[in-house]
Amino acid sequence: MAQNYPNPAEGKTTIPLTLKKDAQVSLEIWDTNGKQVANIEQGKLSAGEHHLSLDLNTLGLSPAVYVYQISVTNQEGIFKDCKAMTIYR
Repeated sequence: MAQNYPNPAEGKTTIPLTLKKDAQVSLEIWDTNGKQVANIEQGKLSAGEHHLSLDLNTLGLSPAVYVYQISVTNQEGIFKDCKAMTIYR
């Protein structure tokens, strides 16, 4: 998983993701107080390049710094990675 772009973001952002194998993918977003503010199931994605587009207004995220975590589940196990993003208006 690469860093979301643009970052900082206003309105929309994209998270690039490369999968080596087909996998179930989910995205969780946390505020800096440790509260989960979104959980987005992407479902099963095929191996290859993906770009997860987020509409920040629809998610109702206020201007702040958030941590997002991608969870990838395939026959080899569960893999997680996280990064930070900044939202402004």
